[in-house]
Amino acid sequence: MRRTVSVTAPSRIDFGGGTLDIYPLYLYFDGGMTINAAIDLGAEVRIKARDDERIVIKSIDTGAALECECGLDGMPLEGGCALIARTLRFFRPQGGLEVTTKLLPPLGSGLGASSTLFIALAHGLMAYNNVSLDPMRIIRICNNLEAQLMGLPAGMQDYFPPTFGGINTVHYDLEDTWVENMDPDGHFLDELQQYVLVTYTNITHHSGTTNWGKMRNYFDGIPQTVESLRRIKHTAVEFYSAFQARDIHRIADLLNEEWENRKGLSDGVTTPEIDRMLEAARKAGAWANKLCGAGGGGCLLTIVPPEAREAVLHALETSGASALDTRLVQQGVQVKVEAE
Repeated sequence: MRRTVSVTAPSRIDFGGGTLDIYPLYLYFDGGMTINAAIDLGAEVRIKARDDERIVIKSIDTGAALECECGLDGMPLEGGCALIARTLRFFRPQGGLEVTTKLLPPLGSGLGASSTLFIALAHGLMAYNNVSLDPMRIIRICNNLEAQLMGLPAGMQDYFPPTFGGINTVHYDLEDTWVENMDPDGHFLDELQQYVLVTYTNITHHSGTTNWGKMRNYFDGIPQTVESLRRIKHTAVEFYSAFQARDIHRIADLLNEEWENRKGLSDGVTTPEIDRMLEAARKAGAWANKLCGAGGGGCLLTIVPPEAREAVLHALETSGASALDTRLVQQGVQVKVEAE
């Protein structure tokens, strides 16, 4: 039966523990944990059967396109459609098809957009093939595909918000990686939303390169990096307790602590331009600021009391940032199948 599959998946903002989600770094710190939350600025995918054997790929947000008559194994694995092509090669849908994708976050956002697209594509292709896999297995597959795509290590935390939605603590230990829902009733998500502001610095970043610099520094034994990773682990544990207690003031304090930890990992995590934005937000009443993802640019997560929200947003926009209309969401990937 011919079918058309439509998929949406959220991306994420990250609070603490990042970089220690990269294998094998967390093993050297007696495990690790990351805390993040899903936001509705994610990925959209549409997979539609064709009457011929052609494979047609279109990326709406980048403008990249690919048409191939030589089958899945003949598709190029480089270029603007490489992420989509690699995912198609792995899941191997039968016959001709058209794949259209759209990423809603801005370029180099630090919101885990590429990981979100991998998850959306994987779930869409499974629905198209009428098969199912365990969500954790899908996450491992997508993580490995992204590492192949970048040619660099890829962290794991970005795959959990698009898969599960909500507020997540992801635990990394010797035996397994597993996820804990920190807000099963969704009540804290609604409260936290009132304090969360996400803006785009209009400075792009490349997370793979940034993370590789941090890993290289660790393996080279750079004392500042090693100590920063120790502090990141400690702060993540404190975040875990703060989210359990639903203590927004404590979460804000820890977000500032996390940003200081992150700046010590390697050069390039922050820049004078970014520092000016953060200082402007602080003076306007923000409680805490941190760049999302690996740093170096992308989106800024700010925690601000509701009464100062407009003033902080104005200060950030005056400093060069752009507002993003986004909300925290409880649902993860959503798949709709239409039979023809």
